[in-house]
Parts: sequence; C-alpha cells; structure tokens
Amino acid sequence: MLRVYSAQNIFDVYNVKHALESRGIECEIRGEHLSAGLGDLPPIECWAGLWIVEDSMKELAERIVASGGAQPAKPWTCPKCEESVDGEFGQCWNCQAYRPS
Repeated sequence: MLRVYSAQNIFDVYNVKHALESRGIECEIRGEHLSAGLGDLPPIECWAGLWIVEDSMKELAERIVASGGAQPAKPWTCPKCEESVDGEFGQCWNCQAYRPS
C-alpha cells in the first residue's frame, strides 16, 4: 500500500478517494480520527491519508491527484423530454427525470 494524498480537511480526502475509486483504483483512508490527538501529536501527523491498495496504480493515482481529482462531467440528453442537461446534474431540470445509468 502506498500513501498518495493527505489533507487537513477530511472532506478533501474523501473527494480524492471518490475520484480514484471512480477510475477503478482501490483505496482506503487511514488516520481519519487522529485529529483527536492534536496538541499531543504534531499537526501534520493528524491529517488523514489516502492509501492505494495496488502499488502498480501509483502513477495513475498521482496524475488524478495532481489534476485535482474530479473530471468534468459530460452533458447528457434527457430521455424523457430531450432537454440538454449539464453533466454535474443527475436529474433533468425541465421534467425531473433521472439521468440514465
């Protein structure tokens, strides 16, 4: 296992975790609850870390982390009303139909 990312804010770590998992990279968060040790431990040691399971995925994981994690979602066309919907939305703004899987 290799650590590929760490951050003070646990939400940042989870965002990167989801970005890696969406590309098929198995990973886990370690040290999520170490913030309780602040004051007794050095602050940076209390940050949560993201570890990948397969060492062979290191290059891809590092590229994803360096790019900010998220890929821009592609627009889609609603199957019900044929409205164009921005990629970050999972539901049509016009008729409330859900994005097809």
